[in-house]
Amino acid sequence: MLRVELQTFKENLSLSKAGFILYSPISILSFPVTLLVVNPGASLPLLIASGLALTAVIFACYLPFTWLDGLITKNNYALKFTNFLIAAIATGAIRGYLFYLTVDALDLNAPGGLLNRILASTATTLFWLCTANILINLSRAFRARYQQALNKFIQRNLPVIPSFMPSDQSAAELANLQEEFFKSFAARLEDDDAENLREVAELLKSKINLQLRPLSRRIWLRSLNEYPVIRFRQMLKDCIAFLDFSKKIYISALLFLALLDNVFIRTLTESLVRTTSFFAILLAIMSLSKTRFFSNNYLYMIAIGITPVIGSEYASLLLGYSGSWTATLLISLVAPALMIILSLFNLTLRDHALIIELLESYEIHKIPNTSKPFDIGERHLASYLHNSLQSELLAIAGQLEEAAVSNNREKSSEILQRVSSLINRSFIDDFQKFAESPYERLEAVRKSWMGILDIKIDVPQAILNFPERNAALVQTIEEFAANSYRHGKATQITATAFNNSIGIHLTLHSNGAEKISAKRGLGSEWLDQIALTPWKIQSTPSGTTLEITI
Repeated sequence: MLRVELQTFKENLSLSKAGFILYSPISILSFPVTLLVVNPGASLPLLIASGLALTAVIFACYLPFTWLDGLITKNNYALKFTNFLIAAIATGAIRGYLFYLTVDALDLNAPGGLLNRILASTATTLFWLCTANILINLSRAFRARYQQALNKFIQRNLPVIPSFMPSDQSAAELANLQEEFFKSFAARLEDDDAENLREVAELLKSKINLQLRPLSRRIWLRSLNEYPVIRFRQMLKDCIAFLDFSKKIYISALLFLALLDNVFIRTLTESLVRTTSFFAILLAIMSLSKTRFFSNNYLYMIAIGITPVIGSEYASLLLGYSGSWTATLLISLVAPALMIILSLFNLTLRDHALIIELLESYEIHKIPNTSKPFDIGERHLASYLHNSLQSELLAIAGQLEEAAVSNNREKSSEILQRVSSLINRSFIDDFQKFAESPYERLEAVRKSWMGILDIKIDVPQAILNFPERNAALVQTIEEFAANSYRHGKATQITATAFNNSIGIHLTLHSNGAEKISAKRGLGSEWLDQIALTPWKIQSTPSGTTLEITI
């Protein structure tokens, strides 16, 4: 078990903003906990507010390390670990220094000198910040593995998966969308004036952002209703119900934290008294965990949290040491919280492994009378709307803007006729035709962007002999084209592909060099789903490149 956990630690060494956010409550609360020991009469709200401000400042110091982490390749464990370690140490040291300055500014008694604060803060930050980032990365790594396993599952069971037809609800929503398009554009298709062309172009973009993209998102989310969705409340209940964790790791981590809480703000003798009494009570309660008295895990965790810290505080007071009951009650959250984190870690590892195993071995045709495992039609419709239809509409909007600038009446009339054809044809029929013969759309994609985005497609004919992959290939090109034009201001795109041992390796390059947005949308989720290995996108001064195996 320990070897598995160490391997998991190694594979998930990466920094993230989400990891810091998960760590931040520890940083905020440890400020009042530490100061109340030597300033029993201090204002708790003021100390919490100061802890919040301190945490916000060190977040800015932490961000450059996340940027560096993104530049390091995933397989370079040594460099990843070095950056990971330096980030935690530097963030903790800066926090300790600012902690000392804040205490001085508040005119409170400092719990030790400057070096004391820096060492204490560094040790605390190293433990909790590393733990938070590993938990976040564990979740993200599973998401990527799940999407890849799911895609292989779909391909393996494609012959027995039900029809690609979407639900009646989605078909009705698509019909309503088309009716909205007709109402909005029907009266605007006779005027080829430049101003009208600009207005039609802006209206098309508005329809994409306000109606088409939200609709594709809703349909996509409906298709996921049978997938493993993270339900945090249920996960929390399950990990408390089982409380399955390594007792050795738990005791070691808690001993480290207990000594850390004491040795930097108290004398060595008092630290030993508090730590010894704390663990004597803790181990006594843990030895009774299987008895009837603690059959309820919630009661057991309350006892684990409150009894050792109150017993330790009371023993210290009897021996003449001073303390703070407010700080004691705040510290009581640490022991059960650590227990939950370790239990959640084990439960997550086990459940993730089981889900992946099921996807890799499950065969629909071997299970008689099985219900439909997921709605493949909904997924295909959502990806068609987001990738194909959106790409076509965006191309038309771009060409309308070009025609408005050139004031070419003939070209303007031709593009308005395309808009007329678009609003008068059936979107659902277009979707069915695309699902049946996606390759025929490749040339249409290239032509639709002609004049504003030059698309060169270098895909060997042999690769296109896999009809089940053609839809994914074409839609990936459409998604990349739309994003390159809209976000990267690109004017050229090149698509190349070759077969490898896993699938089709597709490389898309544009000359758009605008910064890639870190925000994940439906396009990123869709790429996760179709990719057989982790995909990557990189922006350089020469342009943007997407590499994906489908």
